[in-house]
Amino acid sequence: GVASARAPGIHVVVTSNGNRYMNWQTRVLYANYKRTAAAAPEALLKAFTRVLHRTSDDELMHEVPSQRFQPLQPDCDVWCQYPVADRSKALLEWLDTPASKRFEHILVIETDYVFIATPNLLPLPEPGHALSFPFGYIVPTWPSRLSIIARYYPGDPADIPQTGNAPVLMRFDDFAKVCPLWVELTARIELDPEAKEALGWVRE
Repeated sequence: GVASARAPGIHVVVTSNGNRYMNWQTRVLYANYKRTAAAAPEALLKAFTRVLHRTSDDELMHEVPSQRFQPLQPDCDVWCQYPVADRSKALLEWLDTPASKRFEHILVIETDYVFIATPNLLPLPEPGHALSFPFGYIVPTWPSRLSIIARYYPGDPADIPQTGNAPVLMRFDDFAKVCPLWVELTARIELDPEAKEALGWVRE
């Protein structure tokens, strides 16, 4: 099968709209990723891709391994209120490329991350599981958010992990199952002014 053809290892992927600030961050991130991957092969960091959601190539296309996808919000090439809304769609399209399918695990991170030490990610998540980070400011059980959460999740809000979409480490097959749902959820929230106001920058 296709899944069994994937090699053991982690494909690190970061998303960006190519603005100058994120590109500066990406240069720093990619440099210390390369240093960490070379110095610590046991970390299983095998590949790095920047998924660019932008209408045209930018100056990093030949500096950092990149694949570009058309954004839902072309204005974000210059400035827009919430460029993150393009992230899930770009990642879903990236999942259809041969390059995305090379390794068993995907680690989604953001441009402002740095590898300050060899990441201890072992044992890698088994099928149906993920490794992520609990954020203190993402609290689905906040009383003022409960009515909004109920629109999108019919179960107990306490079941929703206090994590974002990065950092997250998952098997490729699991990420491929979750990503279309993420795209759908993002689109629904972007059409819901109340949800956008209540959930703010961490809404999707």
